[in-house]
Amino acid sequence: MFARERIERFDASYGIPRKANEQYLPSYNAFWHWVADVGKGGFYISLGLFEAGLFLFAGWLFDQPGLINLAFWAMALCGVCAGLSDAYDELSPYRVRRMSTAHGSARWAKARDLIRCGLMNRVRGLPLPVNVLPIAKAFGGRDIFLPPSQWLRHFVMFGPTGSGKSKTFFISMIRAILGRSSCLVYDPKGELFTQTAGTAKRVFRLDLNDPGRSDRWNFIPKCRNDPAFACQVAGMMIGIESRRKTNADPFWGDAEQIALTAILLHIAEVYREKAIPAFAADFLISLGEDGKDAFAKAMENSPSLYAKQAYLAFRQAPIQTRGSILIGLYNKLRPFTLAPARMVTMPPMAEEIEAGCRNIDFSNLRKPGTAIYLVVSEGAADIYKEFIATFLGQAVMEMRLDGLNEPEHPCFVLIDEAYQLNVAEVKRISGIGRGRGVGLGLGYQDLPQMYDQYGRERANAILGTVMTKIFLPGLDDVTAEYASKQLGDTTIFSKTFQDYPGKKHDNTRYAEQRRALMHASEIRQIARHSEVLIVSDTAPPIRAAYPPYAVLKNAHAAERKGSPREVHLQDIDAAFLLTAAMPKAVAEPNIEQEQVVVDSISGEVERLYSNEKLPSVVKHSAATEVPKSEAEARRPCTPNLNDLVGHTRLFLARQYEQKTPVVRGAA
Repeated sequence: MFARERIERFDASYGIPRKANEQYLPSYNAFWHWVADVGKGGFYISLGLFEAGLFLFAGWLFDQPGLINLAFWAMALCGVCAGLSDAYDELSPYRVRRMSTAHGSARWAKARDLIRCGLMNRVRGLPLPVNVLPIAKAFGGRDIFLPPSQWLRHFVMFGPTGSGKSKTFFISMIRAILGRSSCLVYDPKGELFTQTAGTAKRVFRLDLNDPGRSDRWNFIPKCRNDPAFACQVAGMMIGIESRRKTNADPFWGDAEQIALTAILLHIAEVYREKAIPAFAADFLISLGEDGKDAFAKAMENSPSLYAKQAYLAFRQAPIQTRGSILIGLYNKLRPFTLAPARMVTMPPMAEEIEAGCRNIDFSNLRKPGTAIYLVVSEGAADIYKEFIATFLGQAVMEMRLDGLNEPEHPCFVLIDEAYQLNVAEVKRISGIGRGRGVGLGLGYQDLPQMYDQYGRERANAILGTVMTKIFLPGLDDVTAEYASKQLGDTTIFSKTFQDYPGKKHDNTRYAEQRRALMHASEIRQIARHSEVLIVSDTAPPIRAAYPPYAVLKNAHAAERKGSPREVHLQDIDAAFLLTAAMPKAVAEPNIEQEQVVVDSISGEVERLYSNEKLPSVVKHSAATEVPKSEAEARRPCTPNLNDLVGHTRLFLARQYEQKTPVVRGAA
């Protein structure tokens, strides 16, 4: 087994020659066939040389000058030629021109094929050209790379967990591309940032794991007076594209998109730079389509004409369904309302700007050396799926619509673990990436992930526009079958032998048959962490070795850029406070007073029997006198309740709801 593994690695790194009609042979079998044929060829040549030596020795024994000596030399030369001829006949089936193509002509690429297709330097030892993506090593350590004309037409890599997609391939790609281009990276593990950020000239990091080390991103100000942009972003926020592959009624998604478009246009006009995406959910939950129709009044009185128009379109839905639409819309906006999402979308404060915190501007992706990283842990990626899709979707959309045809500095968009998000722009950019200077790199564990994400037909449509497909060891059966089809079919000779008693009726037949260049089971068993299969545009299939391990010991650490605040719409606009009474102007909360109220309510909640006793308890914590009436008690305690921040309100509400059913049941 040890010898087999070494042979497989040798085949990936140097390439074992195979006969033209035996391209399908596995590495182990091809190696021993090649050794046997080379041995036979060497034996024939040695035999010819030995024969020539005998003739020359015989001529020396005769010691006759003239024609006799010349005849011995001629016979010696014939012996050498006979040995060379036999050796050539033994090795000539390895030449491509001897290949039979009746049922297919798939074969493994040679060095000259890669040079012809621009995937390898013509001269060994030259450095990598600029703006290329290194993808493998072959033929004695020579680099195989994707030039801009290839990677701008996108690539997809299939490899299971632990196959080395990030630590071997993606890290080396990002380092190579940042010299003359830019990159946008979805980094679920965080290792791509630590290993490649030191190579970039300008680095932006949106970190939902640690908002204190994150730059800021906010698209709401761009929605102002731009209904087309707002509509596109609204579709990304609710994941409208993920529904296209289902049998669900498209009405609900379209209605939610129109309603969200109206809200985005409204809050962008009213709150300007202070508005963040979470305000859309805050606005919706405060002014839902209830009996008082507060949502309708707010939209009809909006200072944005486009918001009014979008709302009028939403009003075409039946009254009975509007509430359901808004409930479903709020549920889809929940990722934007979580604390980390609110923090990374807040405008940076002055002290945070001094610490290096910046707003992420996707126009910087047109400048060489720019790297933008989106860091979300794999466990949280499913929670923030719409948030991630909106971030990447906006970046790709802006580059797609900036009007630059074949820009000087292209952008490489790398989406590792692409199954975790559904980017609507993937399907659009996959067809026009080269003209807009945007190349897309997708990393999947297997093909069924892509089918589950987009549906089989849409996934195949995307794969049809992806010019380079890379397959790593350990694939599942579905992906291995797909890889086998991509490698193609070849023609083989089959031998049929019939043995009868005696020799007279024995029969041997040779026939040409079709066979896959590699079966699915053979693809699944290629050498782990050593061998990679590549199908790129019009080049023959490539069997190559992994590039060197790219992880460095000296990693780039993210700097702390401040302590962002979690801001709600009620902190900006007093009209959206979640209390019955209208409060006074919002001021900075009194921490000591808030703690007194919290401690008092926590201590008295066990003895509460109704909502009516809550104001009395709160007032008792702030003043020693006992209220004479419920109305008198409610007035002075209202400011105390208003000073409570949102998370404290929710905590007390949940605590009270847990106790109320027990008390009422006892009553």
